[in-house]
Amino acid sequence: NRNRKAAGGGGGADAEGGGEPASLLEAAFIAILTRERGDAARRLDVGGNADVRRAAAALLACVTSSEQLLAALLVEDAGLACGVFARVVLLDASLLRNLGGAIDHWAGAAEATDYAAPVLKALAFGGSAALLALWEHLMGAAGLGAYAEKLAAPDAGNAERDYAPAALVTSPAVLPGLLLYFAGLSHALIATDDEDFFVAGKPVPPAVALRTVLVLKMVLHALLWANTGALRRPPEIALALAASRLLRQLRERSSRLKFSRFDADLALRLERDAGFKSFASEDLWVWPRTTINCITAALVPDGGVQSLDQAEHVLAALAPARGAAARGAAGGEDASFGGGSAAGAMDITDKAAPPRSESDERISRVLRDVPDLLPFKSRVAIFERLIEADKAMFGAAQLQSAAFFGMPLDSRGAQLSRIRVRRGSVFEDSFQGLSSGDTGARPLRGRIQVTFVNEHGMEEAGIDGGGLLKEWMDAVCKDVFDPQYGFFVTTGAEDGEAGNQVSPSYASGVLSSEHLEGFRFAGRILGKALYEGILVEPQLSPPFINKLLGRYNHVDDLKFLDQALHRGLMSMKRMARDKGGGGDAVDAVEALGMYFQIDVETFGARHSVDLMPNGSDVPVTSANALRYIYLVSHFKLNMLTRAQSEAFLRGFRELIPETWLRMFNAPEVQLLIGGDGYRPLDIEDLKANVNYHGFHQSQPYVQAFWRTIEELSPQEQADFLRFITSCSRQPLLGFRSIYPKIAIHMVPEEPPGRLPSAATCMNLLKLPRYADVATLKEKLRYAISANAGFDLS
Repeated sequence: NRNRKAAGGGGGADAEGGGEPASLLEAAFIAILTRERGDAARRLDVGGNADVRRAAAALLACVTSSEQLLAALLVEDAGLACGVFARVVLLDASLLRNLGGAIDHWAGAAEATDYAAPVLKALAFGGSAALLALWEHLMGAAGLGAYAEKLAAPDAGNAERDYAPAALVTSPAVLPGLLLYFAGLSHALIATDDEDFFVAGKPVPPAVALRTVLVLKMVLHALLWANTGALRRPPEIALALAASRLLRQLRERSSRLKFSRFDADLALRLERDAGFKSFASEDLWVWPRTTINCITAALVPDGGVQSLDQAEHVLAALAPARGAAARGAAGGEDASFGGGSAAGAMDITDKAAPPRSESDERISRVLRDVPDLLPFKSRVAIFERLIEADKAMFGAAQLQSAAFFGMPLDSRGAQLSRIRVRRGSVFEDSFQGLSSGDTGARPLRGRIQVTFVNEHGMEEAGIDGGGLLKEWMDAVCKDVFDPQYGFFVTTGAEDGEAGNQVSPSYASGVLSSEHLEGFRFAGRILGKALYEGILVEPQLSPPFINKLLGRYNHVDDLKFLDQALHRGLMSMKRMARDKGGGGDAVDAVEALGMYFQIDVETFGARHSVDLMPNGSDVPVTSANALRYIYLVSHFKLNMLTRAQSEAFLRGFRELIPETWLRMFNAPEVQLLIGGDGYRPLDIEDLKANVNYHGFHQSQPYVQAFWRTIEELSPQEQADFLRFITSCSRQPLLGFRSIYPKIAIHMVPEEPPGRLPSAATCMNLLKLPRYADVATLKEKLRYAISANAGFDLS
């Protein structure tokens, strides 16, 4: 074939006379697979053809395995390789099932079977060259290049008419190449850290990575949305699995760009490379607006959830896939594509769910498997509707059972839990009040009525219209996530940039024998805050949020937990790559005198933990440095606080199912918890959603007040927001969504010089009417900077 191309006759199966070498190669490849796999591949045996035997013998004389053969073929002639892959590998549907499983296997999951692992090994053999050869084939001969370039143009829109049609994506000339490329790149990314991906441009350069996202959008649109007949045949299912997995991997890397300040090289690359700036932009990832509108219209009805049928319909969008086997193809492939669990969501009926329409099934697949293709605000709106629907179902269940069990209900028919909390013992009293008796989800899913007790032992007067719950939630979150209680520690950069992020403390058990129940309680409290839409101040570390999402932490996440350790491991990786200086030079990694063990310190006492059996006797060298880096990261991120994290998750998922939260990545989950602190305060939106008592928005004094707020620095504006609401970050969907609504109440300046004060439980600013604007500015700045006030009268 190479000689044929050199002679100008072209190559591949479509060249003149090329069918013979292509078919011979195909048959020889089958023979090699048969010999390697034994009985498992007997159904692919081509028999005793002499030409095939000679071809197989000749090939085996040049290569050591089918993996190496396919790798060489990918680099030499990607089109021919895709043809061989289509005719040989696709003969057996088991490969299509196990291709995704093989990727999981390489990430540390169960062992892959049949021919999936050899295909991925072949792509690994070829490295970047094989992937780029496949990419060039897809962009050229396969015909996807024109669509990708149109979407990548600076003035490009994002219209469905610009997307590749489903007929092209699923055609025999395109689908095998897409499947190989997506699976191969996904496999390569497992062993690629952010430094290599963003700075060194491995395994593919930035331009290819960006266009890969565009192709993924088109392919998934064709399979999951445009083509209603897809996902019933093994090839389309395999392609959807590979594409959704790769999209998730790339999107997680994109989400870490928000924290690029942790890595100087990465920050510099982002500053210089406009392409990677767009890689971090949401516009690159989302589907066309027409598709998004169809999805949100079905799940975010105007006026909210109005009936139990509507509530059940909304909740079903992220419920486990029903009837998966019936929808599957006869080949027996895994038809529950992207199925997930919605454990924790209310379901008050035992009857079988009604059949779902094709449109509902499409929406469910998108939300379960490729939610990143929807804008963040659309997903937030869906998340809020899920909670609203769950509350409706829960309320109906309480009305049905209250008469039998005598449960206390409030005037709205919601289950009521009453707790008394002393001001100086918020955590202890809350833990005792909500952890006694039934510790399931019901007490927190219903309404909590809080009564505060002052330092004199007297119950504080007040009507809980929602404000006391907010004040209690803010107070208990501050306590439970405070490192002084021993459950959490602050983590982040050495210079303190991220010192306000919290992670579970591995030493928590030393301080309390009930520490795991404390973590479960903390999870329930944070889940309750999300469930009620109350923004709270604590910021969780990205590795900890990944555990809420049910995702595995990798070495790139270590920078958010221990930047110094991450920097040292990356330095070791570079030393190992240089092979200790090359030649006969001393192995620089081995010269460090390190072993496969790690020191763990608990309140000054240090002990060593082996990272592998007899790790204290195994030196770290250039040859095994990557394994050491992986084991250190795995221990620090996934094992050290495993018990604490699992206890936290048990409490959190009593209210928030994992499938709901998996619509978001780690930075987005933090926005859900604490609001948006990355963009400037939207003063116009705030002004439009404020109630006035004693003032009017047209008065010069009120206008002077808003001018003062506009003149504040971003940090002062954040302090102002915290002063009123107890949270420095603004709501994701704007101030119209905050409850109770922010209000400004006029109070007399008595005594003279009185400072502005706030009742954070009601989002209420008490503003004296000063004699002049200068005094207003002075007093307001002083009050918010000193955090003065919190007058609850």
